[in-house]
Amino acid sequence: MEFRDKLEKVIYLVQQNRRYLNNMLLDVHTGVLELKNSEDLLRAVGELNAAYRHLKTAQAVSDQEDKVEQAMFCVYKHLATAIVQIEEIDESTSLVYDVIDQLSDGKITACGACGADIDD
Repeated sequence: MEFRDKLEKVIYLVQQNRRYLNNMLLDVHTGVLELKNSEDLLRAVGELNAAYRHLKTAQAVSDQEDKVEQAMFCVYKHLATAIVQIEEIDESTSLVYDVIDQLSDGKITACGACGADIDD
């Protein structure tokens, strides 16, 4: 799969997960949902948004390998932080692990315990 095609797919997955969590955040704000660790939800939305912005940067500079590498480093950093925060609110991290797996061409995958989260 071409890098630009991979980015399109990954951007879609990040946005799908961010929108899901953003809707949860709205539900917390309006009182529809009560969440013990709502600050982690807020942070997770922010981290996924930051990952999205770096993915869009990588897409825009896809012809400049050094800039793509810088953007991808930041993407991994934001996704790693999002995993921790999503786990704090007891939500599935499967989409984030799927993104990381696809970005790394299978070099970075979920461990057995985290893989169980993906299967749930």
